Formats: sequence, C-alpha cells, structure tokens
Amino acid sequence: MHMVLKRIWNKYKFDYILLLGMNIINTCIETSNVYLEGMLINSLVYKADRVSFIRNIIVIIVLNLIRLFLSFFISKIQILKYRKINLDFNDSIIKELYSKDTLEVIKKDPVKTADRITEDTDEILTFLSHTINQVISILFSSIIIFVYIFKTKSRFFLLIMILLPAYICLYLFLKPKIFEINLKLKQAYNEYFSGFTEWLSRYIEIKGNNRKDKESKRWNKTKKSLLNITKRDFLLNLNMSSSEIIFQLIFQLILFINGGLSVISGNRNCQIFCVNKSFS
Repeated sequence: MHMVLKRIWNKYKFDYILLLGMNIINTCIETSNVYLEGMLINSLVYKADRVSFIRNIIVIIVLNLIRLFLSFFISKIQILKYRKINLDFNDSIIKELYSKDTLEVIKKDPVKTADRITEDTDEILTFLSHTINQVISILFSSIIIFVYIFKTKSRFFLLIMILLPAYICLYLFLKPKIFEINLKLKQAYNEYFSGFTEWLSRYIEIKGNNRKDKESKRWNKTKKSLLNITKRDFLLNLNMSSSEIIFQLIFQLILFINGGLSVISGNRNCQIFCVNKSFS
C-alpha cells in the first residue's frame, strides 16, 4: 500500500496542493465576509454613510465572485479528479497484486478482499481530500476569529479561551473512537453481506444436507454483532452531536446576554455584536 500511495502522490500532488491553497483562500474570504457584513450594518445604523455602505457591498460582491470562481475548481478536483484518482488507485493495487505470490492472493476471500480494497481506498482519499481540508479550514478560520475578537478586547474572547480547549479535548477524544467504530461497522456490514452471498452460492448444499438450523445460528450471530456495533456508533455520534449543541448553546446564551446588554448600554456597537454572534 505504501508504494501505491507514493505512486499516486507523485502523480497528483500538484492537484492536491492546489486544492489546499484554494481551500485556504476560500476559507479566509468566507470568514472575512462576516466582518464585512458587520461593517455594512454599522454603516447603516450609526454612520448613515452611503459611500461606506456601497463600498462594503462592492467588496462583498467581488469576494463572493472569487469564491464562485474557486468553487468550480474545488468541485472539479473533489468530484471529477477524485473519481479518476480512485480508479488509478485501484489500477495500482491490481498491478501490485499481480506482483504478489499467487497462492497468497487466491487463498483470500475474493468478496471480502474486494470490499476491503474499495473501502480502504475510499477512506484514504476521503481523508486526504475532505477531512484534511476541513481541518485546515477550521484552523484558518479560528486564527482569523481569535485575532478579531482579541483586537476588539471583548470579554467574549476569555469565554472562548475557556470553552474552546474543553471542546477540542472532547472532539479529540470522541472523533478517533467514532472513526474506529465506523471502520468496525463497515467490516461488520461486509461480513454480513458476504455471508449472504455465500449462503446464496451454497443454497442447494445447505438445503440438501438439512443444515438450515446451523446456518441460521451463524447468521444470527453475525446480525447480533452488526447490531451491537451499530448501537455503539449511535451512542458515540449522539454524544458528539449533543456536546456540540450544549457548547453552542452556552456560547450563544452568554453572547446574547453580555453582548445584548452592552449594545443597549452603548458600550458596544452592532457591528461587533453581529460579528461575534456569527463567529460563535
């Protein structure tokens, strides 16, 4: 697998680096749009500045046109190029299998081997093209948000510094477990459906030798294992989503209570309040 990955990387590394670069630009524009929208509201509520209002609208339009331009190439790489890389990946694995010992290859279950190759390929490519891009987006947007909130000298920054590490620790604790259970779930599904395929191929033998009860027990064991893993997957994802909702609720409650009262008392303008709300 290492040789296959190296071969694919050498062939498509330019596309991948280009994807990361465009994703960084897109993230910076998307995060900056929130600040510009706050300035737009500020120019209407406090200044009634027509020039500033029109300038902000033009900047927002230009930035979103750039995002529209980038989205074409990002989608092209993540959809069209992704499928081509997937096929090339499989071709490279087939070539690698031809170089292996024949007896070593044929003794493996062909259905399970094919499913395993397909799933491993999808996992690797999804991780590289989507997961890493998401992590980079979160990183860059977080840096921009931290810089903005720190410059505004908002007490909301202190709240973020307290709650964000707690959320990150929870995320780092649960995410690997979710990833691990997803792999086990896929493996259990493969065993279930490959067992079903095997049952169909041995239908006459099972019926003729009156082995229905024995096969039924084996089948029930496979189903029970699949359902148990599914329950664990459900509980982990439930904990993850519930934690996100709770953290977001805490952020929003404190923001609206603290920020709203600051706007009413005149200590903060609508721009800062709206931007902080969007960033939360």
